[in-house]
Amino acid sequence: MDAKKACISLFFSFLFVFIMVSYAHYHVPKKSIFLTPTVYIYGEINDTVLVRAYWIGTDSKEYNLIKDSNLSIVGLDDFAVLKKFGIKETLRYHDPVIKELTFGIYLTLNKTGIHESNVTLIIENKKENYRKELNIGRWTFEISPKHRHLLKVTDMIDLEIGFFSENTSSECTFAVRNIGNKTLVVRNITYTLPRVSIEKITYVNTSNLSEVNENTTEVPFPKEGLHLKPEESKVIIVHFKRGDYRYPRKPFVVRFKILYEASNRSFSVPLVFTYELVPIPTIDQIKSPNDLHLISCFQ
Repeated sequence: MDAKKACISLFFSFLFVFIMVSYAHYHVPKKSIFLTPTVYIYGEINDTVLVRAYWIGTDSKEYNLIKDSNLSIVGLDDFAVLKKFGIKETLRYHDPVIKELTFGIYLTLNKTGIHESNVTLIIENKKENYRKELNIGRWTFEISPKHRHLLKVTDMIDLEIGFFSENTSSECTFAVRNIGNKTLVVRNITYTLPRVSIEKITYVNTSNLSEVNENTTEVPFPKEGLHLKPEESKVIIVHFKRGDYRYPRKPFVVRFKILYEASNRSFSVPLVFTYELVPIPTIDQIKSPNDLHLISCFQ
């Protein structure tokens, strides 16, 4: 009889645990966040650049509304125009409760000059009467006339996304090559982004990004500039100042202005792509009933 009672007690214990686990799994608070970046873009007329934004959440209804929505941008004042957009599902958490969407925003640069503007991203599903306006913040574009450059950016790492630490040193790595018939000099790398500064610039004597790893010897960028002989290539690494890049730090997007000199003339060439650093929230931050973390990404 005691054995029977013990079995019944054990059964109900397992049943209780199963119910609690199921409740925790299926009754996560429905909420979502939008990750939108601070942006600096250097480019030339008619360049097309990619800027990404992200939605992460546990609200499956909003997820279904957004993935079938259209995107538009207000505030670019025709110095850049929306060429096309894409919304696709991304898998980073591997958790059935959490869903993620990436917004690919392709902009064509349309007018020379330095342009700063407060930008609003509009997500709209007219069929389902859904509309979301996101005040992204201030974006900076520096646009130059088109030029055939002797310095070519041949490859780069364009995206870092994940759970960063409170003492992270992020870096943008890209390869350059002198395609001219005379030596040229890479003088500097510039951009304008609040709260994002360069700690140091280094280079590696290789043309292949796959050869660069944590054991690779990096050489400090010369004060007089980096000399490249005809057809010579180097990999340049821009190390951003070490800091706390954990979510809810705002993502940033940058397309550097690379200054170089050839035949006693100065030029500026952009990166081939934009570089993005995107801190994302942890699973606990998403599932927590406390919404304070979810608000601060807009600050």
